[in-house]
Amino acid sequence: MYLKLSKWLWSIMFVLRQKSLYYELKHYIHNKESYFKRIDERDRGIGKTYTLIKLAKKYKCPIIVGNSRTKDYILSRISKKADVLIANEYLIGKKFDVALCDEGISIDVINQIVRPMVNVLIGYWDYRRS
Repeated sequence: MYLKLSKWLWSIMFVLRQKSLYYELKHYIHNKESYFKRIDERDRGIGKTYTLIKLAKKYKCPIIVGNSRTKDYILSRISKKADVLIANEYLIGKKFDVALCDEGISIDVINQIVRPMVNVLIGYWDYRRS
């Protein structure tokens, strides 16, 4: 009985964390404020990338990722219609009003390549990779 209750509460916790994350990022998009949510190992598997895809589709903005492997994962497993870009020198010169950043991009790349091309930048920052 207690084990079933524990598993049920555990699954509810993940749903609530994903919804909380969705509305937190939506608030910053709506108010046009740049924001990076700090993440760590406790935030694994709560739907971070799924949340970014939902917001990207709703607000028609790109998702910027750190490498082609992450891009391929998003396009093949989660959403084939998402606008996913890799943070590299090929992005220089492009302009976006709002962009979403997935984890896995170093803070140097964000500051040198991504931030100059975006007015409002929202996403995740894994402080352990900086």
